[in-house]
Amino acid sequence: MPSLTDSLFERLSAIPLVGVLRGCPVEHVVAIATTAVDSGIGVVEITLDSPEAVNQIALISKRLPGTVVGAGTVRSAEQVDVAVQAGARFIVAPGTKLSVVSRSVALNVPCIPGAATPSEIEYAFDLGATAVKVFPADQLGGPPYLKALQAPLRGIPLLPTGGIDASNAADYLDSGAIAVGVGALVFPASALATGNCSTIADAIMKLVEAIK
Repeated sequence: MPSLTDSLFERLSAIPLVGVLRGCPVEHVVAIATTAVDSGIGVVEITLDSPEAVNQIALISKRLPGTVVGAGTVRSAEQVDVAVQAGARFIVAPGTKLSVVSRSVALNVPCIPGAATPSEIEYAFDLGATAVKVFPADQLGGPPYLKALQAPLRGIPLLPTGGIDASNAADYLDSGAIAVGVGALVFPASALATGNCSTIADAIMKLVEAIK
């Protein structure tokens, strides 16, 4: 059986889009996750900065077993444990904390911590990160910044997140990203709050068309 890391990379190689759901009401999360995957999102990330997040991960894992779901905004080893027990198949963190990466490695769960500078990216990878989230990508300089990182950091998988949508996703992928994380620009808070799947589907389809 492939490892979780192999499965994640295989999925992102085929569909290099991580859908980040932040603050989605639990009653809408299964429908929105279904819409996301059906419309072209590769994997789904549920951020843990919501009291319902762990339940949402469990719901998606149970009701959509073919969906690769992970936990985002993970800031402690305890949150790693809770998320993995709920069914998270990867861990994403806003920054690089030794406790988060180490616990993920111990559990053989892919970990993608956040970093901004070359030193931070190298540190994260040396700790055992599966890939490194370059965040906030747009504010750091966008695709040109990511491209500039490629030569000195060759061999470290980079996943930019922040300010990415159909207008720039292809540029990030062309600059060497293994995938891109898309959040509020594709999953607007208003659409999540009301369960407006059609708005989200339209945004994803534009995104998918843009990266062909």
